[in-house]
Amino acid sequence: MPEPHRSHPSSNHVKVSVLLMTYNHQRFIAQAIDSALTQRTDFAYEIVIGDDFSTDATREIAIEYQQKYPERIRLVLPPQNLGFDGNLIFIETLRAGRGEFVALLDGDDYWSSADKLQRQVDFLEAHPECSLCFHDALMVFDDGKEPSQHTNGNGQKEISTLDDLWVGCFVETCTAVFRRTALPEIPDWLQTIPAQDWANYILIAHHGKLGYINEVMGVYRKHAGGVWSKLDRDAQEEQVISFYEQIDRHLGFRYQAVIQEMKTRRLFELSREYEQSGDLERAARYLERCLAEHPAWLEQYLPGVGEKGAGVWPILRRRLRSYRYPLLYRRRQRDRASATNGGPKPGEKSGSITAYPNPLPLDPFAEVSAVSLCWKSTGTKLVEVRVGAPDGPLLSRSGPEGRMVTGQWVQERMSFYLQDVSDDLPLTADHTLARVTIEAQRGGDAEMLRLRALPPYYHTVTELLGKPFEILDPPSFLNMYRHFFVRQMHRFGSDNPQPFIIDGGANIGLSTLYYKHLHPASEVLAFEPDSQAFALLERNVRHSGQGGIEMIRAALAAEEKEVGFKLEGAYGSRIARGDDPADEVVRTVRLRDYLRRRVDLLKLSIEGAETEVIADCADLLDQVERMVVRYHSVAGRPQTLPGLLGLLADAGFRIHIKQFTSSAQPLERLELPNGEDLHLYIFALRQPQGAIITGLESGE
Repeated sequence: MPEPHRSHPSSNHVKVSVLLMTYNHQRFIAQAIDSALTQRTDFAYEIVIGDDFSTDATREIAIEYQQKYPERIRLVLPPQNLGFDGNLIFIETLRAGRGEFVALLDGDDYWSSADKLQRQVDFLEAHPECSLCFHDALMVFDDGKEPSQHTNGNGQKEISTLDDLWVGCFVETCTAVFRRTALPEIPDWLQTIPAQDWANYILIAHHGKLGYINEVMGVYRKHAGGVWSKLDRDAQEEQVISFYEQIDRHLGFRYQAVIQEMKTRRLFELSREYEQSGDLERAARYLERCLAEHPAWLEQYLPGVGEKGAGVWPILRRRLRSYRYPLLYRRRQRDRASATNGGPKPGEKSGSITAYPNPLPLDPFAEVSAVSLCWKSTGTKLVEVRVGAPDGPLLSRSGPEGRMVTGQWVQERMSFYLQDVSDDLPLTADHTLARVTIEAQRGGDAEMLRLRALPPYYHTVTELLGKPFEILDPPSFLNMYRHFFVRQMHRFGSDNPQPFIIDGGANIGLSTLYYKHLHPASEVLAFEPDSQAFALLERNVRHSGQGGIEMIRAALAAEEKEVGFKLEGAYGSRIARGDDPADEVVRTVRLRDYLRRRVDLLKLSIEGAETEVIADCADLLDQVERMVVRYHSVAGRPQTLPGLLGLLADAGFRIHIKQFTSSAQPLERLELPNGEDLHLYIFALRQPQGAIITGLESGE
């Protein structure tokens, strides 16, 4: 057994937790532990061995190592087997780890480089945009019947994202080191999901990119005792399909479109695989499931594998019929062998529909755009273009050919169907001549694209103005980021070289840091009552390195007291209304106590308390040069907008209003997000007498 070789400062701080999960690995466990013990680092690390109640001598070997190296090895030894293919022992071992970073190692694998941990930690510290670092490994077959091979190699991208992980898991367990903050809590559903390591990496990828080191620093051992190796081809694929379905559900179906595409591709490829092996029964089974999914993506794929015709569904149905009837299958094979690239046969109906541009060039925030559609058909007298389904909303009705430009309402993944309606044919898939699906190519910051793909209320870390910035809710952050940094709706100039800014409702600090970025010498007073948001506000300000910011954990109100507070988890936390259950108690302070000097900008985003707060300090508003107020109208309660506007007008402000949210047809139906029927931005500024605003006299 090699003597551990490790140099690091004497410290109780553990920088890396090596999680070594094992079950019945008595032949391999010593080599795995030795490879962890011999790591050369300039930091302290621990080895946490989790044994899932092995029935061989694995546990005894682990205990022996721990007794020899008690300061380096800790044990997680459940009194019974936890099961679920090792998921639960991983969770228990992860919870026991104390490190800032986490390195993974299975008991039947080992590390082949003594500098592995040091290099990966150095990489992550040099790349704050990455939440995980992995490397190449050597896959060794224990029975020696196959040659060793690389798990990744030169073809692996240096930087990968969540989008890459949906296609498949390319991170071997023994190669992964990730930030502990990227997997802060273990959701309950992770206990039973198949391919847990893949799910882990998907969750981790929500917090940052995946960095790759193109060097073999570990060995992944494949042997008959492995969980995956025990499964036959069908069972392996069923595990993957089940994984897609479960993680889709657990992530709130936010990635349903891409997951359906991945499932469809796997089912179609498995069907072709069984066809090539001559197993037509299984080929038919998997193609039926493919048809039950969402095979739109096959439209571009099928011609490349020799499938031509009018519409993806007719092609796949013909293929399915040939699987069910061997004579048809042999005829299809002969037809394919003798096929040419000529046009349709006489009397055969066919069609095509194209969209331009496709993919749509969208910025990270855009949801809709317009496209130009062009279609043509043969063998038809009348066609229709339908939106979303063969019998979806009618877009156009024409002869065999046509073209049009849509309005600004086309969304990503929207499909247009070219339907043959000659002789009153029904609007069914059997009469679909062609279909086009709109994709999107989003330009701009790749980090904004990553955040846009995250589910609501997901704690993650991004970068703001070159510094780390923690987020409570990605959709809210993106909305506010667009509001402040893209549109710069709060931009203002000032004759004061050191403007004083009051940020009422600072939340996690996006607005506060925008104001400091706009006026570096400014003094900012930030109020935020939400305990979770205030904690992030403090950390984000600290990470920014900005001075001149005072933070007060309190709600602005018309009197000082303690009130119940409702936590929303993003930007909508507020003082509890009526019978609302309060999540915590916060103190309130009066804004008027802070208006004893000139205020260059007063921003109030205090979720419905704005009118009473402004009324309480109406006699001091002459101290304020400009204001931004988010007005909230709660359904079923009196609207205070007229009174609020009157207060601002009486204080000498000129008012401009921007709509934040409102019902699309308020005379027909009121939409009530968060119980509110109106949400406005009110901009109030003092306008010098006789000044010109966009060509109009200020008095007009």
